[in-house]
Amino acid sequence: MIVVIADDISGAAELAGVARGRGMSAEVHTVFDPDSTAEVVAVDTDTRSLPEGQAAGKTKGITEEIVACSRVSLIYKKTDSVLRGHVAAECSAVADAAGREEILLVPANPGKGRVIRDGRCFVDEVPLAQTGFARDPEYPARSSLVAELLFRESRVDGIRIEIPDVADVSTLRRQAELVTENVLPAGAAEFFAALLERNPVSVESPLPIAAPRSDLVLMVCGSQAGWAMGRGSQCLEHGVPVVPMPRRLFENDFEEAELRQWAEEVHQAFVASAKVMIAIGGEKIEGMPPAKLVDRLARAVERVTKLVTIGTICLEGGSTAAQVLQQLNWTRLRPGQALSFGLAPMEVIGPPAPLICIKPGSYPWPDEIWHL
Repeated sequence: MIVVIADDISGAAELAGVARGRGMSAEVHTVFDPDSTAEVVAVDTDTRSLPEGQAAGKTKGITEEIVACSRVSLIYKKTDSVLRGHVAAECSAVADAAGREEILLVPANPGKGRVIRDGRCFVDEVPLAQTGFARDPEYPARSSLVAELLFRESRVDGIRIEIPDVADVSTLRRQAELVTENVLPAGAAEFFAALLERNPVSVESPLPIAAPRSDLVLMVCGSQAGWAMGRGSQCLEHGVPVVPMPRRLFENDFEEAELRQWAEEVHQAFVASAKVMIAIGGEKIEGMPPAKLVDRLARAVERVTKLVTIGTICLEGGSTAAQVLQQLNWTRLRPGQALSFGLAPMEVIGPPAPLICIKPGSYPWPDEIWHL
């Protein structure tokens, strides 16, 4: 069993999708289940928004549970491709718990225009600090230097972290050849794919996932970064109506009747379209804690699913996806045939439920999503 440890569910889902795209059986867990028979298990620690010390402690505890499972052959620490989150602290926590002496961190995704050159991060050839990531609400990129992004909060001593320049796929593959028993591989989706190429496993035939319960697709944008990058206009270009949540639903004294009324608006949008997006983005939400935003959005998703038989829910943003799954008590997911690199519809293991697609908020939806 290969185990991926991700700090948010969108990263876990992405790497499970990468494995499924190679014909491997894969699952996403919000609580690690050592009895899983999947070849790849991607575990969401849900630590990106925690304080650094708490994030490292929780990550180390989960890693210790994983190491105790004798079937685990490889541990991979998934990180954000532009180094958001507590990257150094969490990688070090995993390496310490797994007994690794060194960390090889490759966050570059050259196939998606995210590279490291001369120790600096670039997105589509633009220095990171000059992109929209400079306005990220939690981890603004005030520098393009890898060293400054990695240790934006504090230094992490004791375990060496190597972050090589990677600007193309061939360099990525060469880095994968450097991973030994004493090295913890960490980074983004394309480095993980390179490791799978280097370490082929005996691929079984994964069970097909169930067909969606209906043709209706609910798209959910809880990523402020994604909304700022034009996610609403992307939907409208494809004829998908957007029903933003009004600011009133985020106030402390909102009433359930107001949420039901708004959910009925979403219901009516489905009368005219098989795809509808809901979002926190419409009205600018100022001064609202991110945790409150995603909590209300998750409750809104639950309310809509009680009114409409949804076939597929497309969730954008790791915090949003994690909160929705928690609200609906879905803890294990199994990806089906990949739609594109790292993106696959997932079946909830347990009660009847819609299929789930999850992606990070920092990438646009691929063209394949509009054909669901």
